[in-house]
Amino acid sequence: MNEYANKQVLITGGLGFIGSNLARELVAQGAVVTLVDSLIPQYGGNPFS
Repeated sequence: MNEYANKQVLITGGLGFIGSNLARELVAQGAVVTLVDSLIPQYGGNPFS
């Protein structure tokens, strides 16, 4: 059985490369994922990512 199935997971920096790929994988494994990202432009924040 998958240890992430039906677990709630919070990912900070969820719209970045690592965070977004981690979120996809966790959702595929059945986790309930919440993403948080500040989207600060000076740090590469881009809503289209």
